[in-house]
Amino acid sequence: MTHRPLSWAATLLAAVSVLLLTLVPGRPLTIPKFDEPGAAGQFEADRRRPADPSLDTVALYERAAKRVAGMERFSSTINRTLPASQPLSRVWLEATRAVTAIDRSGPTAVLDAWTPLGPGNIGGRTRVVRFHPTVPTTLFAAGVSGGVWKSDDDGTTWRSSGDGLTNLAVNSLAIDPRHPATMYAGTGEGYFREEIRGTGLPLRGGGIYVSSDSGTRWQRLPATATADFHWVNDLELGVSDSRRLYAATRSGVWRSSDSGATWTRLLETSVRGGCLDLALRPDRDEDVLFASCGSYEQATVYRFPRAADRADVEVVLREPGMGRTSLAIAPSHPDVIYALAASNDAGPGGNYRQALLGVYRSERGGATGTWEARVTNRDATYLNTLLLTNVYGATANDCSPTSTNAFTNMGWYINVIAVDPRDPNRVWAAGVDWFRSEDGGRNWGMASYGGSGVAASTHVDQHAIAFHPGYDGSTNQVALIGNDGGIYRTTNARASTAT
Repeated sequence: MTHRPLSWAATLLAAVSVLLLTLVPGRPLTIPKFDEPGAAGQFEADRRRPADPSLDTVALYERAAKRVAGMERFSSTINRTLPASQPLSRVWLEATRAVTAIDRSGPTAVLDAWTPLGPGNIGGRTRVVRFHPTVPTTLFAAGVSGGVWKSDDDGTTWRSSGDGLTNLAVNSLAIDPRHPATMYAGTGEGYFREEIRGTGLPLRGGGIYVSSDSGTRWQRLPATATADFHWVNDLELGVSDSRRLYAATRSGVWRSSDSGATWTRLLETSVRGGCLDLALRPDRDEDVLFASCGSYEQATVYRFPRAADRADVEVVLREPGMGRTSLAIAPSHPDVIYALAASNDAGPGGNYRQALLGVYRSERGGATGTWEARVTNRDATYLNTLLLTNVYGATANDCSPTSTNAFTNMGWYINVIAVDPRDPNRVWAAGVDWFRSEDGGRNWGMASYGGSGVAASTHVDQHAIAFHPGYDGSTNQVALIGNDGGIYRTTNARASTAT
């Protein structure tokens, strides 16, 4: 049976018929709904959900991927059968020599060569943005549902370099500054979005993956194939020895001294969310490490004075009502460290639950008793209290008397703080939008705005910021940010902010 498109007259007649059917005397006009997107989404979720909810689908997929990797494949590009994955074997080398127009980095390179036709400008929730340590025109990004991406032309074009990962929920990424070809990707977005937003879809990870060829090929570190590494929220590499690797997970803080082959837990926690953020002083060989643990429950900032070889730990910051807290150390003055904390309490007017609790600063290396609240949700300047809130809604009444201020607070989910590489008093903070302070966190201006029609407009919901390796605050003020809409660039990171 064949179907022809309706003529315009037939289409009009059908529309009029539907309209007449809805015109019932004495009743308001109603237009029937021909689809239900919510129901459609639920159907798709149900279709993919296993009949047995106890099944570990992540583990099953990894097992299947390993089985596939062990099978021989036929390449129509070179018209021959290739053995199971042996990237360095003579067969592979001969095969890759026969193909010149495609990537030669691994077994899949000599299979059918595909050319992406687009669209290539669709961004997504980007949790990580990194510059290559020595080649600043090479960039890396990681998405919660998209794995790892790489650009070799300063961000003009991107290609996936993480399709070999058996888990694409990448939440953290560390690049070895001494051997930049070595990279580690931590998987699992552990911020409870599936519960708070009601999606019912936990983006659980599958451990930590390592690449020794700048992200072309990846393999999971076997020691991280456990429940302790289902949610890898942050990664740091040792200062003087990059074989040391630190991981913040839902079960605590972990250290490896052999490039991830074996792990020791430095801190065990059962607080909701576990440990979410790490900060490492860049100037101490003994690895002075800070860790922030807890979300929606009482959060705590810990300090490990000798994380390189000991597990000694001390509580350095624990404010009442403190929720998820992010950390940043000033690169130019490592004695200065900041903490941006969300509030578990309702706060002034009942409007600040999961909005700002406070920005805290220590000028003495983060030691206990040296932290000062630079700004809190009780600050007299209203804008200063909105660092983790949707500013558009929270100022609706200020802009239009007929509107009502509405607080959408996101500190549990989008919570970032960073320090200008050359100025310890110039600090950045973000939730929905980006703010910047020139006086060490006491006063704040908006550096980006999630609206439209203004020069500083960006997508909302910020997750990451990265400064150019050559950033000097003068001739080079390049910075990249990652958010729910992809990646944005500024070439004047010290430009004036709006207040």
